[in-house]
Amino acid sequence: LLAFIPIAWHPGASARVMREGLYISLSLLLLALAIRCFVLSKSASIAGELREKWLPLLLMGLVAGLYWLTREEGVWLLPSLAITVSYWFWSRRLVLRPWRATLQFLALPLLPALLVIGSVNALNYHWYGVFRNNDFRSADFLSAYGALSRIRHDHWQRYVVFPEDARERAYRFSPAARELRPSFEGRLGEAWRQVGCGQSDITPCPEILSGWFMWALRDAVAAAGHYRSATEASAFYTRLASEINAACDQQPKECSRQRRTQVPPWRSHYLPDTARASWEVFRTLITMDGAPVKVGVSVGHPRILNEFARITNGPIAPAVRADNFANDIAPGVLSRTGIARKLAPVERVVATVGIPLALFALLVWSVIAVRQRRLDPGLVIGLVLAAAVATRVVLLGFLEATSIPSNNMLYLSPVAPIAL
Repeated sequence: LLAFIPIAWHPGASARVMREGLYISLSLLLLALAIRCFVLSKSASIAGELREKWLPLLLMGLVAGLYWLTREEGVWLLPSLAITVSYWFWSRRLVLRPWRATLQFLALPLLPALLVIGSVNALNYHWYGVFRNNDFRSADFLSAYGALSRIRHDHWQRYVVFPEDARERAYRFSPAARELRPSFEGRLGEAWRQVGCGQSDITPCPEILSGWFMWALRDAVAAAGHYRSATEASAFYTRLASEINAACDQQPKECSRQRRTQVPPWRSHYLPDTARASWEVFRTLITMDGAPVKVGVSVGHPRILNEFARITNGPIAPAVRADNFANDIAPGVLSRTGIARKLAPVERVVATVGIPLALFALLVWSVIAVRQRRLDPGLVIGLVLAAAVATRVVLLGFLEATSIPSNNMLYLSPVAPIAL
């Protein structure tokens, strides 16, 4: 933790590093609270456990709600949470009655989570007329994205969801899609192509890559004048999806099946590709990939940077090389940056040897537990942490194989402390 959290919360940390630091902290806190509430107990009855844990249960729900609003891939901790809840049911199977206390116990974390998420949705509905907390999770945006991605490609290209030939079909299919043509075929589309290709270091790269396409789509809809209000944008996405899907239904050879997701249409080679990519992601995790310990530079429009400085109540990293800035603000080895730099090489050695050994030991422990038919809370905690690591690694492997280059320590940073 010392190598990650101090850098993430450095007074000069960039917006992206600060966001990742918050994400790491929330994920660790959520897992810790789940283990406290559902794995560890001193009470022999549900009622007693309810009196003992009502505050951690409420706090868990609050953290879960905040965590769900933080980023779109919050589902990666669901398997770990499922293990904790399953163990709770199994270990208390003889004392689950009366059911009222059991339902109260389960409702205590659920209600605050729903309250947090629902409050944001309700405020957005009050001010903007749409009951949602994220454009990318909304049914209308997913329908429009899914409709565009179902159009057939003449030649498949990895990471490309809407190539030129598919765009030409979309323009032919849909008047709404034709409104987006000036953006996709003009400077805006070219700008997003260059950003994606530059950040992913992919050559040749003739198209907007899928990891950036959703931003390009929103910008194109805005450029067409449909983001004057949230309700207008929602109506446009619905119309775009309806027109594309209607045309696809009439010309099924031009499209795949109807879909409402950002996951690309499935291809048979994605499974072995995901397996190989997941192994490479795991290697990156255990070796830490030589990730440098530094403070990144905050970039963006001056007005947005000033807003960031005001909200965080601290200075932003100046527009100089990150290494220079890190040296300037942390010249001593006893500074937070200096301590982290000393710890990082040790962590890499520990992780490279320790994580595989720990997983092997956990496997042996699990086999012994199955043979003895005895489930120890310590084993459950190990399985919870291993599930978080495995889910994150496979998720990034799947993204690496299908959608966006994802084999890097930035995306692995939330699970790195858990792995350690």
